[in-house]
Amino acid sequence: MKKWSNEELEILILNYEKSGIRYCAEILGRTNRSVQKKASTLNLKVSNDTILLLRKTTVKKSWINRNDSLNNLKKILNVPIENIKDSPNFLYVLGYIWGDGHIHNGGISNVNSVSLEIIKEDGLDIYDKMNSVINWNISYRKRNKRKEQICFTINNRIFIEYLVSLNFNKKSYDYPFFIDDISYEMKRYFYLGLSDADGCFYSNNKLYCYQYSISSTIDQNWKHMIDILEHLDIKYNIKKVENIKKDGNINRHSVVVISNKSDVIKYGDYLYGADFIGLNRKYNKYLQIKSV
Repeated sequence: MKKWSNEELEILILNYEKSGIRYCAEILGRTNRSVQKKASTLNLKVSNDTILLLRKTTVKKSWINRNDSLNNLKKILNVPIENIKDSPNFLYVLGYIWGDGHIHNGGISNVNSVSLEIIKEDGLDIYDKMNSVINWNISYRKRNKRKEQICFTINNRIFIEYLVSLNFNKKSYDYPFFIDDISYEMKRYFYLGLSDADGCFYSNNKLYCYQYSISSTIDQNWKHMIDILEHLDIKYNIKKVENIKKDGNINRHSVVVISNKSDVIKYGDYLYGADFIGLNRKYNKYLQIKSV
């Protein structure tokens, strides 16, 4: 093993902590073992921040170079990814994901995922629709004092990166720009999924109160809802709400509200059209309002 020069030692001391073994080995033309051994004798250590960064970068590169995500994608998608926007059921699923989905895009398999937790009765109601487009991993979850839920999960880097390209990683504050290029007739399937996730038909016959509302985060960009409601000539209000819960935490959210009965029915007519594919309980609530 060749002797270390003073110049090499200066380079090692200057770069080891922030750049790590591999970088120093490359710029010095030495082996990783040689660099690590000399660093040990000089009591040099790679910083914890650098270790975390290097691990993340290495894993990300490794994951990107794998082809099993592409092979797996062909197995789990029942609609080709390039045809998603032409599929009513897939647009419905995208709407549901936009409303209630959780996106993880971290570079490796177990943090490249999309998941939905749906009340068991609702999950079973739309189970066939969900699986007609994606072969989901299914599990069940029961928490104390809460209804049992069905968990729909997909772990696939390519599909998650596709969702990220459509702004799904920003869905808590941005809007689904990709629907701008979809016809109003087709995009209703997206809004139907979104409604089943976060929307609510409400009626109180005694008070002659009939409403439709859809909620999201307090910073939600409602441009897409404004566009569709104004296109349908429907009156609406957008409210920002802050409630103090029993545990002292503050619940902040924004909500779009349609309060006029005829407009509630008009929006329901648009959502359900001629071919209903969503949750029966919400559809029946809309029919109940329409029949009064």
